[in-house]
Amino acid sequence: MKHARTRLVTTVSVCCLLVATGARAENPLGVYVGAGGGRTHLAFDCYLDGVTKSTCLDHTNFGWTAFAGVQPLPYLGAELQYLDFGHASSPESFDHLNSERARGLALFGTGTVSLPLINLYAKAGLGALQTKPALLQSDPHGCLDSGACGYYGNTFDKTAGRFVWGLGFQVKLSSLALRGEYVRFSVPSSSYPNGEPDLLSAALLWKF
Repeated sequence: MKHARTRLVTTVSVCCLLVATGARAENPLGVYVGAGGGRTHLAFDCYLDGVTKSTCLDHTNFGWTAFAGVQPLPYLGAELQYLDFGHASSPESFDHLNSERARGLALFGTGTVSLPLINLYAKAGLGALQTKPALLQSDPHGCLDSGACGYYGNTFDKTAGRFVWGLGFQVKLSSLALRGEYVRFSVPSSSYPNGEPDLLSAALLWKF
């Protein structure tokens, strides 16, 4: 009886190993793709009178992401990710109307800790961040009889290389996985615009 149980355990273990090896053989690089969306945060400071620093925009919005990666080892991989932080604007007022549009493309190195039901991971890399802030003030000479006024001011379009990092988890569902993730671009406080856009998202991942 003891020998029978030992043979059974050995057979099951070998089968599991063969299945895992077969899956890895079909996709030795661990290639995957995915997409999702969630909450973004856009903010930046400005100097309204050239001296006084003020928060010109601080707003949450909807954004989305798409990504592709490889994970040749269970604990190590690389990922290319596009992040669209959307467009946010301050509530319109008589005095001003500020807004910002941001998007980024980043290349990460990823590190993963695999648990029975989920994977925990962290990633860090470099990305190109494009930001388009606008500082608009009401034009007192452009008001219509209806009371509506036009706006004038400055708009910017800046693309710069930035450090970017993220944390997340994945719930395993065979070749599919559900991912929850937080990603943030780091922007120096001396830079303009100086806000650090981030994305908190839920995504669906498919592993080939």
